[in-house]
Amino acid sequence: MNREPRLKVFVAAAIARSITRAAEKLEISQPAVSRHIKLLEEDVGCALFRRNGRGIELTDSGQQLFEVVNPAFNRIDAVVGQLQLSAEAVAGHLRIASVHTLNTYFVVPLLQEIMTAFPNLSLQMFERSSLDVGELVERGLADVGLAYDTMISSEKLQAVRLQEETMQVFYGKASQVQIDGATDRAGKVELTENLKFVAPPVGYALRQLMDQHLGQKLRHSIEVETITLMLDAVHIGLGVCILPANMPRYLIEDRGLMRRDIVYPQMSRSVVLITHRHMKSVPVVAHIIDRFVQAAKQIGDKE
Repeated sequence: MNREPRLKVFVAAAIARSITRAAEKLEISQPAVSRHIKLLEEDVGCALFRRNGRGIELTDSGQQLFEVVNPAFNRIDAVVGQLQLSAEAVAGHLRIASVHTLNTYFVVPLLQEIMTAFPNLSLQMFERSSLDVGELVERGLADVGLAYDTMISSEKLQAVRLQEETMQVFYGKASQVQIDGATDRAGKVELTENLKFVAPPVGYALRQLMDQHLGQKLRHSIEVETITLMLDAVHIGLGVCILPANMPRYLIEDRGLMRRDIVYPQMSRSVVLITHRHMKSVPVVAHIIDRFVQAAKQIGDKE
């Protein structure tokens, strides 16, 4: 039995203390109001109103029901109103700049959720190096940036740390022997000078990380600017590469590549969300930042 329409009529009549005024508020006829009240009284098994000289008033039983039902309807209206305001708040234009690696496993999957929840949002995406991401945010050409902390140093930017990104070694069948020779009993790889690396060019955050930890051991057979080219080069046997452990399966295993943890030197880097220090507070940006922070925490909890 659907009691909601009868309860809404009951609350309106209790507040108005008049069948006539309740009917006007609900935009239904007076007989309809009376009928709903009668059916509700039959349902609960007692009278809810009594007539007086000025209209109607609640009985003790009616007052008891009103004290439960009215706050419940008020809470429902409040929540619905908040949701509507939230949807309106994120209707606007948002520009996000991110590095390629973060797009593959973090940003793009989250954007699907955001766009589904907020269909009125107009989105513009930039894919750049960490340095370029910082520059776009600093110049006001992007509202939010996702990059690596080692490449962000401008005083005009503020950064929120999202997560620590651990690195793995990725390889194809052609490098199987070299990888096996550098693997310990736990199945982890020690990166040595015997391995050839497919690496990003100097100036990229990943190359900086590799130079810092590998130093003279870093022998690269080819330099490439994109993850796709890097993985293609690994696939045809030009070397191995270093990438985040969160790289999705469709980019790695589904194309015949393998991955292993690194025992030495262990490499990781901090992912940060950056905004301009003097950017005017905009509801849409605040919503998206909060969602990125939540998503990063969920990834960290799974690891």
